[in-house]
Amino acid sequence: MSTETHNAKVLAHVQSGKSITPLEALDEFGCFRLGARIYGLKQAGHPIQK
Repeated sequence: MSTETHNAKVLAHVQSGKSITPLEALDEFGCFRLGARIYGLKQAGHPIQK
């Protein structure tokens, strides 16, 4: 899956009000680098809280 696809799936997940752990991201989306995806989304201007 591409970085853009991972970003979209992670963004949709957190915008729905759910939290996510690295293990959940790996299991649900096949995303090994959740921290990098969150960082990129924040840099793109999406308000994501810890």
